[in-house]
This record gives sequence, structure tokens and C-alpha cells, in this order.
Amino acid sequence: MWHLRCLGASPAEAADAVQDAFAHALGAADRQRDELAWPAWLRTVAVRSYLRTVAAGGRGRVSVQTMADVPEVRVSADSAAEVQARLEEEMVFSLVATLPPRQRLVFALHFEGCGTAEIAASLSMTQAAVRQNLARARAALRHSLMQEQQ
Repeated sequence: MWHLRCLGASPAEAADAVQDAFAHALGAADRQRDELAWPAWLRTVAVRSYLRTVAAGGRGRVSVQTMADVPEVRVSADSAAEVQARLEEEMVFSLVATLPPRQRLVFALHFEGCGTAEIAASLSMTQAAVRQNLARARAALRHSLMQEQQ
């Protein structure tokens, strides 16, 4: 989900793409022998599903409810903290979305725990290019965060 959100997917789009990936996984379970390859395979299928949705013009097709249809919500102190955390998370996603596509992808893979060599191999880049893109992404995010705080 996080990877797709970094690529610009809304929470609903990311959830749909992940669900689609798991549905494909059920059909491919007998063909996939390498257990260590599952995370990368699922991520790839989810990204492709999301990109197909965007290419097909799937964005913005969410139906909007009227305010009369929305149930009343009572907010506790724990809920308020969770709402604040969600707002901060959305701010991070919006900042990451401003990065150039290559930096955004390198940053997302690094954040998910992939090493420099693994990112370089999967994106057909040198390790130096991965480190450079990661450094530029961090600098841009740091700059954006400083501007947000002012």
C-alpha cells in the first residue's frame, strides 16, 4: 500500500491494486516456487494493476455520498491522535508525490527496506545512481518539510 501511495495512488486506489495483486497471487501460487520472491512479485503486480487503472481513466470514479448519508462519528482522545497521525502521513505522501518519478521510486523501495544493490538491480541502475537519487530525494523532502513548517 505504501509503495503505491508513494507512486500517487489514493488510499482506495492502492487498496484496490493490492487486492487485485493478492487475487492474482491465488491463481499463481502453484507457479511461484521462490518464497523470497513473493514480496517483489506482489509489489510488481499491484503497481501494474494501479497503472492499468490510471491508463484506463479509472481515477475519479468514486461515488460521493451526501452528508445525510454519513454516520455521526464520536472522536475520542485516541481517535484524535490517530487522525493527526493520518494527516501527517497524507502530508508525507503529498510531499513524496512532488519528487521526480525516478527519485520517488528509489525512495519508496529504500523505505520498504530494499538495499542499494537490490534497488540498482531491479531498476537497471548503478549503485552510485541509486545513492545519488536517494540523496536528492532526501534533500528535496527536507527542503519541502522546512517550507511546510514555515
